[in-house]
Amino acid sequence: MKEGKEQIVSVHFEELKEGMVVAKNICAKNGAFLVPSGTALKKHSISALRRLGQGKVIDEQIHVTI
Repeated sequence: MKEGKEQIVSVHFEELKEGMVVAKNICAKNGAFLVPSGTALKKHSISALRRLGQGKVIDEQIHVTI
């Protein structure tokens, strides 16, 4: 990978960090749209995603750009 080039990775919802950018829209398992791609994650959104993940509302893996 070249320096300065962004990379899309799949991370477990518990491993999300502030500043990561959502690379693929996040939807609930029932299809409800939750977070659009391009969103930079902040503490409050990470907390909400962790709660949803723990409740099995979303998939465990989230696609982000690092």
